[in-house]
Amino acid sequence: MEDDHLPLMEMQTERQVLFVQRDTAEWDYMWDRLAKHYVNADQPQPTVCYNAEYGEVWQYMGTIRRAHLLFHEFRHRCHPVGGQREYLRLQASERLAVLGDRLIECE
Repeated sequence: MEDDHLPLMEMQTERQVLFVQRDTAEWDYMWDRLAKHYVNADQPQPTVCYNAEYGEVWQYMGTIRRAHLLFHEFRHRCHPVGGQREYLRLQASERLAVLGDRLIECE
């Protein structure tokens, strides 16, 4: 799996943004990948990473296509470790595909 820890400018250059449906296998997969990312190590709720001072948490920003791969993008405006903005791009599972202007899960 290819993952990127990205600067803001690179994330803003992508064109088509699609969204994974909640309560699907891909939804669970991407949040699990986020929880296991090293930037969230030792956090009590790694898919949230609540920053009590600013009330910030991880946000799913959408899914983009880059060449023939799909990536889920996440943003945290003030991560509790380091207190800075974080952007993550996590590769989607192999079962996720684009059909027209929507995402589908293949078996």
